[in-house]
Amino acid sequence: MMRSTVTFLFLIAAILAPRMMFATTILHLDLPDLVKASEIVVKGKVGRVQSRSTEDGMLLPFTEITLIPEIIYKSHVAIDEDASIVIRTLGSQSKGRALHVAGTGKFKVGEEVVVFLEATSDSYFILLGMAQGKYDIYKDHKTGLSMVARQTQGLHRVAKPLSKAIIQGIVQGTSDNHIPLHLLETIIENNIGEE
Repeated sequence: MMRSTVTFLFLIAAILAPRMMFATTILHLDLPDLVKASEIVVKGKVGRVQSRSTEDGMLLPFTEITLIPEIIYKSHVAIDEDASIVIRTLGSQSKGRALHVAGTGKFKVGEEVVVFLEATSDSYFILLGMAQGKYDIYKDHKTGLSMVARQTQGLHRVAKPLSKAIIQGIVQGTSDNHIPLHLLETIIENNIGEE
């Protein structure tokens, strides 16, 4: 009995280990969690994506994203509606150094997004829950509806409650929450009132 249990656990580890090597493990955040925990929720268009590195001598590469806000659903910090919002994600290629952090949100100039953000002590924001805090907006060609989806490649999201995480396993997705934009907006509005 003991031998078969050890063999079973070894097989599970052998199957999961390669998938987990290039991933970041974080707590799964559903939409109500994102709305309640974020300081800013905004829909906007990506105006610029730029590789940068820290000035502290460590030269850690990061990506700086300039977001032009269209709708601010929630804001607990003072921001000018006419000003752009600066978001930073760890990882980029800058000054001959490259750093890839699995599970960070990837941005492209011109794309429309809904983002859930945390303020930093500096004048920029970070995604809440890494890539979980970014919803890409796209048009469904069959229905004509504006849809949203999270791209969470490289994230292993541990399901809640944590006591069930081992039994349930790791929630991993490459794309989830393909829902109409208007439904996302309704969920945001409903959960802002519950804070």
